Amino acid sequence: MSNLDQVKLDLLKKTAIAADSVVRSHTPGTVPNATSEQMAAAKLYMTMAAPGIILSLFDEIDRLQAKTRISLNLYQIRALLEMADSSGEPEGDELIIVKGDNACHSGPGLYAYFSECPEEGASFIGDDEEDQQRGNKLAEAFEAAQEIQP
Repeated sequence: MSNLDQVKLDLLKKTAIAADSVVRSHTPGTVPNATSEQMAAAKLYMTMAAPGIILSLFDEIDRLQAKTRISLNLYQIRALLEMADSSGEPEGDELIIVKGDNACHSGPGLYAYFSECPEEGASFIGDDEEDQQRGNKLAEAFEAAQEIQP
């Protein structure tokens, strides 16, 4: 997440909490850590379709947090542990996990690579065995297409 997104996220959180507090109490009050500008914004929200605006603020907070949040299931954790074991340096290599999109060799999903050797590429980490097989087939097709191109 960029610094600007983080600042925006922090401001949105404080503003949404202040607005929600004012709407719930129906009286202007003090909200811990809220600035006077945020309280003024909360009062304005209270007079204008406050519930919809508050929900929009919380939706924007969720959207910004989703940019950096990565959830792993047990299958993925095991795959990452196997990958870490394969490095031969259990304490030396750091695994980097990133979200990939349709442009990636195995399609959208999680990818992991060793920080020491990113040039070796990233490995697809599927949600389950079926997703892993799907990703492997896409990667094979991707590699075949790379070989054909001049």
